Amino acid sequence: MAGVRTEPKTTQLFQITCWPNGHKVPTSTNALVELMNMVERWRQRSAYGPVVVVSANGRNRSGVYCAANVAIEQVVQHGEMDVFQAVKTVRRHRPQLVENMTEYKYCYDLVWHYVLHYLHNE
Repeated sequence: MAGVRTEPKTTQLFQITCWPNGHKVPTSTNALVELMNMVERWRQRSAYGPVVVVSANGRNRSGVYCAANVAIEQVVQHGEMDVFQAVKTVRRHRPQLVENMTEYKYCYDLVWHYVLHYLHNE
C-alpha cells in the first residue's frame, strides 16, 4: 500500500500433494493431519499470525481443511468434537464449504485419525 510503512512479515507456504485433481478429498487422512500439525508448529514459532487457506475454486479443499481444523481444535480444547458444528462454523463465513457427504465424512475420519494417532501420544 502506498505510503504505509510496516515491518516485513514472514510467510510460509504449505501444500498438500496427495489430493489428486478431480478427487473430493485427499487420498490420506494422515497427510492432511501432518499438514495441520506443520502449520500449527509454524504458527507457534512465528508470532501466531493468521493462516490463509486457499484452493483452486476457493471452497472444496479449503472447506475440508477448515472444518477439520475446527473439529480438531474442539477435541484439543474440550475433549470432544462435533463435526456438524465444525462444518456449521465454517459455513457461517462461506456457505459453499463442505458441500457433500464425502467431504463431511472425510472430516470425521480425519479427526478420528487425529484422536487415535496424535492425541493419545501427547
